[in-house]
Parts: sequence; C-alpha cells; structure tokens
Amino acid sequence: MEDISKNKAKIKSAKTQMTKSTKEISEIMDLFLKAKTTNAPRARVKRLAGDFIESLQTAKAKLLKVQEVGEQLTDSINEQAGTLKAEDLKAMIEKVEEDVDDYSTKLKLLLEEMDDSILLAETELSEEAAPQDSNNTGHNSWKIFRPNQNLKPRFLEKDSNALDVQHFKTQFSSYILDGFQGEPMVKSIPIQLQPLVEATWWQSLVQRGIQDNKSLEQVTKIIAEESEARNPIHQRRIELLRVKKADSSHSDFLYKLEKHAELSDFGSLTIDGLISHLFLEQSDQEMGRICQEILSKEPGGHLKTLRSEVKRAEGSVWYKGAHRITAKRSEERYCDDCDSSTHNKKDCWGPCTHCGRRGHRSSECNKNKREEKE
Repeated sequence: MEDISKNKAKIKSAKTQMTKSTKEISEIMDLFLKAKTTNAPRARVKRLAGDFIESLQTAKAKLLKVQEVGEQLTDSINEQAGTLKAEDLKAMIEKVEEDVDDYSTKLKLLLEEMDDSILLAETELSEEAAPQDSNNTGHNSWKIFRPNQNLKPRFLEKDSNALDVQHFKTQFSSYILDGFQGEPMVKSIPIQLQPLVEATWWQSLVQRGIQDNKSLEQVTKIIAEESEARNPIHQRRIELLRVKKADSSHSDFLYKLEKHAELSDFGSLTIDGLISHLFLEQSDQEMGRICQEILSKEPGGHLKTLRSEVKRAEGSVWYKGAHRITAKRSEERYCDDCDSSTHNKKDCWGPCTHCGRRGHRSSECNKNKREEKE
C-alpha cells in the first residue's frame, strides 16, 4: 500500500505539471500571434515561434510522464491483488486509466485547435533555416525538433546508478540526433533534456554550465561528470560485488556483471585498493572518513597508511567505536540476548520454556499457571 500512496503522489504531481504546461502553450501562442499580427520585429516573431514549438514538445513530454507514472500506479495496485477486493481493484485501475486518457485527450484536442497556429510558427522557423550557407552550423537558428518516442530515454531518477546514467546518455544522444535529423541546435538541447531528468539532477547540471550553448558531446560529458560525483568509484565497485543472479537467466546475469565491470575501472584496482573498498563498505562513519581520505590521495589504496591510521584512531580518546560501547556495557548491567540493562548476561533466565518470551522465570510463567489450573 505504501507504493500505491507514493505513486498516487507522483501522478498528482505529474498531472499538475501537465496542466501548467498546457496553460503555458496558450499563453506563448497568444504572444506569438500578437507579435505576428502587429508587425513586431522579425527577430521577436521568430523567437516567440521557437518558444511556441518548444512549449508543445514540453507538454508532450509532460504527458508521457503522466502515462509512465500511471503505469507504475497500475502495477502497484495489481501487486495488492491478494489484499483488495476484486471490484475495488478494478475500480482503482479504471480510475487511473480514465485520468490518463483524459489528459491525453485534452492535449490532443488542444493541438487540433492550434493546428493553424502551429503551422504558422513552423513556417516562420523554416523560413529562417532556408538561407543557411555551408559555414553556418545552425547554432543561431531555431530548428524543429521531431521526437521519436521509440528512442526517448527513460526518466533519470534522483537515485539512478552509474549503469542507468550510461544507458541514459546513449539513448539521449540518439534521441537528439534523430529528432533534429542531423546537427542538433545547441540552444534546444538543454530544453529537450530538462523534462527527462529529476529536479536535483537538473539543478546540478545547470551549475555545471549545461545551458551555456554546449554541443551534444559536451552535454553528455557533463552528465557523465555529474554521475561520477553521485556514484563514486567505490560505490560502483561495491555494486559490482553486490550483483545477484536472482531469477534472471545466466546470460542476463553475465551481461549485468560485464556492464557493471565496465564502469568500475577494475583495470586500475590493486590488492590494497580492493581491501580498502571492502573495509570502507562496512566501516563506521569515522573509519570510513579516514579510508576515503586515503583513497582520495591514493586511488590505488595504501594499506600501510590505512592500518596505522585505523590503529591511531582506535587508541584515541575521541573515537566512539564499538569497542568503547562494549567496554561501557561490561561495567554496567547489560544482556545482549535480551537487549536489556536490567541484568547481566550471566544472570539471564533465558527464554521461558512455556511461552518462549524473556523477562521472567519459567516457573513463574502465567501461561504455565493457567494450564496447571485447568
């Protein structure tokens, strides 16, 4: 039920964004038509025509997001088939499908109403693109982007791992190149990217300068840099060690291992590095910080330095590691089995032979007394 609530919140947010996007289409179209009919400067007319076409693409992206989250919500509801009545299950699924279809129909009708205006805007942009010479790369003109939904990458989530990001980069490059039918317009690349990434991802990419007229190759490089910051080499290597076959076929399992290995840079991994990564995975916060500092200076690891630093930390007065907790507990009353400070382990009565619970002697168990009376 938690997944259902989470996906309900997601689809509510997606529908809000969709509604906002359709309103923006009408507002931008009105500005474009006003500029067109009042003999505004040609540069302004063309800019508004480009904004209008881009707003259409953004609305379509928002609709796809609604449809995607709708499918996730439907899957979440189906997973509760054993806990919900059949009629309730059916009603919930029909409600989701009805909402998604409603938004799809609204956008379709809106585009049909605006068909003449869309054609007018496309004509404005095509007139600008026509006189390009052989030295013009198209970076200073608007080109119509025609998205191929079969090539559109999946939404890049906040917690996407390195493998997800690598797949996203490949798909996004194909999506952009196909949509522009060749040389992409650099001003439009970030516009097409924004609806495809999570908000904190987009904020980080903007801070890295993704809106500064970057080429497609530069944009994918920036995405890779952000991925490396979010998924450091240690995490990528540990993810490889955590890959499980589960219910997948052996060929799929092997494919997963190969893909994770490609991102883990195992060619540069030394024995010192491997031990350091394994140590870091199960260390407490202080020890993890020490290990990370050494790895940042020595990417290949340095066991001698790590060993001496760990021993120094364990012997310091400020370190509050597990050994100090154990020492403190040994001085006070504490039982590990019961996780209780009311008695020591040596004085523990153990689990009751009648009810299986702790905290009382078997001879004083209320369950035993009731059975004796009966």
